[in-house]
Amino acid sequence: MLRLIITANRRKLTEHESTKGSVIWAPDSKQFAYVTANTLFIYNVETNTNTRLAYNQAGGFSVREFSKDGKWLALSHSDADQNSDVYLYDITARQEYNISQNPFRDSGGILTNDGKKVIFTSNRDNGTNHLFVVPLEKVKENPNDPLVKERLKKEEQEKGEEEFAVSIEMDGIDRRAIQLTRGSNGA
Repeated sequence: MLRLIITANRRKLTEHESTKGSVIWAPDSKQFAYVTANTLFIYNVETNTNTRLAYNQAGGFSVREFSKDGKWLALSHSDADQNSDVYLYDITARQEYNISQNPFRDSGGILTNDGKKVIFTSNRDNGTNHLFVVPLEKVKENPNDPLVKERLKKEEQEKGEEEFAVSIEMDGIDRRAIQLTRGSNGA
């Protein structure tokens, strides 16, 4: 049963005068991320505090989601040449990782449920936006090999639900994106 309690209590969450955008709640509802004046913030509901995470003079941020554990943000933003890339932002370390590295316009960014891949859109296919996926770790074995598929299936059944953890191997990530959709109509 869902209960909605409406009160007249209001509180101002930020003193920043600019328009706020890209508001995304964390899965635990204890914090949310938002963008204002090319700056990425996180607001903590319990402590009533705003934390400035990053500034991007080239054009702000488009925040897509928090990771399941609330420790990462999937976002995109432009660089000085107005090329847009997809990033994962480690909130604790305050470090961003460019996971789509290329001169095309990449945007979006959604982590898979296991935290091992990011799905995003890109205009790499003759200027038409299509879906791409980038594995965050290097492929160590061929996932299409029937023996590997069978072993992975057994492992999955034995251990049940995987523990969520994001691990990024940056070496060679610029060559790992795989196009998922094709055609003249964009995704």
